Amino acid sequence: MGMRWRSVRMWGTVGLAVAGFAMGLRADGVPVDPDRVILMSDTHIDSRGLTRAKHDAVGAFKECVRQVAEMKPRPAAVLLLGDLTENNTVESFRLFRELLAPWDRAGIKYFLTLGNHDRAAIFFKALPEFRGRTAVPGGPVSQLVELPLADFAVIETAGIGSPDWFGTVAEADRAWLNGVLARQTDKPLLICGHHPVDRNPEGVELRQAPRFLAWIYGHYHQMVSKITRDGIRTAAIPSTGFPEETSGYGILDMSRANGVTAFRITFAATDPKSPLHGREIARLVYPPVIPVSMTPEGDWRVRVEAAGVDASVTVEGPETRRVAGEPIPRLPPYNPKGPAYARGAKLAGVRAQECSVRHALDPASLVLKDRAGAVTFVRGRDYEAELTWGCVGRLEGGAIGPDTPVTADYAYGTMRLDAVVLTAERKIVLRKGAPHVSLPRPPDCAPGELRLANIWVTPRLQKLGEAQLFPVLEQAFPVPSGPAPEEAERRLPKTLAKLRAGGTVRILAWGDSVTDGGYLPDRERDRWQEQFARRLRERFPQAKIELATEAWPGRNTASYRAEPPGSPHNYKEKVLDARPDLIVSEFVNDAGLDEEGVRRHYGRIRDEFRQIGAEWVILTPHYVRPDWMGLASEKGIDSDPRPYVKGLRVFAAESGIALADASLRWGRLWRQGLPYSVLLMNAINHPDPCGMGLFADALMPWFPR
Repeated sequence: MGMRWRSVRMWGTVGLAVAGFAMGLRADGVPVDPDRVILMSDTHIDSRGLTRAKHDAVGAFKECVRQVAEMKPRPAAVLLLGDLTENNTVESFRLFRELLAPWDRAGIKYFLTLGNHDRAAIFFKALPEFRGRTAVPGGPVSQLVELPLADFAVIETAGIGSPDWFGTVAEADRAWLNGVLARQTDKPLLICGHHPVDRNPEGVELRQAPRFLAWIYGHYHQMVSKITRDGIRTAAIPSTGFPEETSGYGILDMSRANGVTAFRITFAATDPKSPLHGREIARLVYPPVIPVSMTPEGDWRVRVEAAGVDASVTVEGPETRRVAGEPIPRLPPYNPKGPAYARGAKLAGVRAQECSVRHALDPASLVLKDRAGAVTFVRGRDYEAELTWGCVGRLEGGAIGPDTPVTADYAYGTMRLDAVVLTAERKIVLRKGAPHVSLPRPPDCAPGELRLANIWVTPRLQKLGEAQLFPVLEQAFPVPSGPAPEEAERRLPKTLAKLRAGGTVRILAWGDSVTDGGYLPDRERDRWQEQFARRLRERFPQAKIELATEAWPGRNTASYRAEPPGSPHNYKEKVLDARPDLIVSEFVNDAGLDEEGVRRHYGRIRDEFRQIGAEWVILTPHYVRPDWMGLASEKGIDSDPRPYVKGLRVFAAESGIALADASLRWGRLWRQGLPYSVLLMNAINHPDPCGMGLFADALMPWFPR
């Protein structure tokens, strides 16, 4: 049977709500990316045709406008952060407006405010259609831009000091802006104005507003990202015109996963050949991270200190569940040589898919009886049990025959992830999570609350210790999150060219049971390759992306290569003869290879893929059961100890092959407040849908627009 390729073409749409200026509202059918915003500043347009510092500001701005107008998909909005003109004249403002005509024709929405070179009276005289359309009637040139993942307050700042290096919020805007900051929502707010701030602005309390994320500004004609002495995150956008080496604008991309919204601002140079083109200006996440101190006090209390607030929280112990009369129609023979989790029948309460949860069973509680409950069987004579994993099997010569139905009485503990949160009222409280034997989830935070930590309550835990305390040290995987754009161009040139040109791209996902995903609730939605393909279609909506999967549970790459012709998993027929444009491989079952084994074995695969003209991305594997990896804890585990993973990294670097390093992301989950094993559906090595998403996270940086 031939390879089955599936194709879906997706087009983006955007809903935009604004209070203020919205220009260029005509749409022509080109898709819009609702999670991309363009940031421009310091255009310094002069109708006299003069140049500033020997640079052609008008020509440079025309080029920036052209680049944005030709983007596909188009951005949701463009924000212009002041110093629109050089000399504050009616003629210069009108020329500025005329230069935006390509955006009008393209239907691109843009929003503006003024800088220290501009004055509102002249602006409104030149462009009277905007009078009365400010956020505050008759107030400064300010407006609110609301997008699906974030809101942007574009405000007219007032310069303070000399020579106006810093700014503050105009008095007429303060009540309006405080109202926006106080909204109860899970969307962050970014404030965008011309001037920077070096402290909390007068009359506006940014530090006490849970939804405030960052202050974005122009004025300096530089790319700068820093935190002020008052703890305010700031980022500066360069001028579109000069100095020439940093002439350009910012591209802000947003994404949201697992309750965290990530923002990345990159520099787009007026001249794309500039060595600075594509440089990262800033990376932000929401909710932000607040340093937290956690100290156990006694068995079940923890003292928490964060943001100048301290409190003691009391944690409940693990919930114990009791089972009476669980029917087992046939008890298999006990297999002492099998894996510990597969030596007999698994008790239902401690089961995790095809496996069971280690240490969940209370070993003293297990009692086996006949179906009537009249006979109690004896362990060691009638049956044996692997008490650590909750498995039972009959013994030959005992009272339990092959067809003897039995019942089991036992008790087991559950896991729980409790959340320590900072409320909008600046109180530290504990939110109790829902118990689950293997896949606990931390409770959600209410709007305005910030998660400080999670506390992992494991089955049969006797008291809390450092191993159970998971303060949130980062909200998302940190920079660098992937290759530089030029590295992607070198390693995946053909695939990227087809995606950008709107062509057909055939992708083959090749792997083991993780790629097969038969254990997932919805494999057609949740598998890593399905999540990856959806994101790729969203990023390249004009391309036709065809996805096929070739996976063999319980096997590895050597298994494929050993299969004879005609086999359902023959390597040549199922992988090479599929002739995909791109192969993405995932083989946690290759983890037995050492560095030399990777170099030798994967080297042959590399050569064969090159012979068929296919490009290759190698996924490093997820983390599996801690004792299988030699880990004594699920904290402090950034570095993957497996020789296979090190071998993949070395091999990919030496061979010029794209490596999507998912292992790095799994190794830092503890920093995000999560013990990684709570993402393993079988408590051993099968990632859940969230864990599958980490593979897609690792893949996407290799495919820049």
